[in-house]
Amino acid sequence: MHARELIEVAATLCLDAGRLIDESPKLCQATLAEYWAASRCRLDDWGRQLSALANHGRSTQLADVDANALSTDLLLTQVHTRCVAAIAVAHDRRIGEDDAGPIARNTLAGHDEAIGRLEAIYKARQRPRSPAATSFRLLARRAERWTDLLLGYVLPLCGSPGATSPAGHAIEFTFDPARAQEFAYDAHCQTGEGGRWTPAVSRVLHAAIHQAFTPTTGGEPVAAPAGDLNRRVAGASLGLFGPEAFDAHGLLRTAWLHRLEQTADDTVGMVEDLFAEEQRSFRPPARWTQ
Repeated sequence: MHARELIEVAATLCLDAGRLIDESPKLCQATLAEYWAASRCRLDDWGRQLSALANHGRSTQLADVDANALSTDLLLTQVHTRCVAAIAVAHDRRIGEDDAGPIARNTLAGHDEAIGRLEAIYKARQRPRSPAATSFRLLARRAERWTDLLLGYVLPLCGSPGATSPAGHAIEFTFDPARAQEFAYDAHCQTGEGGRWTPAVSRVLHAAIHQAFTPTTGGEPVAAPAGDLNRRVAGASLGLFGPEAFDAHGLLRTAWLHRLEQTADDTVGMVEDLFAEEQRSFRPPARWTQ
């Protein structure tokens, strides 16, 4: 699974974060465990590649190729890791427990450390203007901007970040809080009836991600060094919604369908309660029991 596809998963999570934060009182522990295990395996895999890259030499062409593939994977998947952390912490804040937040925070800390190690390798080569170093910086700026854009869809769900500290708020995980708040204002303008995102917003957002991170020179994107683990991480993060969020074909149910099913269930429950109340209050005439 290419790192770009994980950004699309992050977009799905952020657009439906309201359902996860407001309507999921408890996240599946098995899903959290899988997200933790897959993320740790991916961090270990990155660690081995970073060690091999650091010991490979400073100026060989092979080292540049390896660094390009690794930096693409690290920087782009960081968007997904930060979005999951923001949603997990916001969910914990809503229910008043430390459930998913510590796992997501620890995963993000390991991810940031891996990126720091890669930056140190570039600096050790003492070629700040080399094509590889320049590409790294540009990709990092693009990933940061898209992180703030996607978290703009989560910020309105978190209330006020607080006057002194944004801890426990989605804004904590942004790169530029002011920019993320601007994106949040734009996102608010895209909401439809009931404050929900329209299907067109999702389609346009995914198309923009595909265009932003697909090479313009033609050919296939750089292969992800941890493609299989990326797939495991993506599956675990989508599993936070729970099995009821997916239809029989494994596709995420639309918010409209989810609300429709909830309304139907609530209506059936109200009718059953009404009949139960009438049965409890009904007293047959004495002649019926004689």
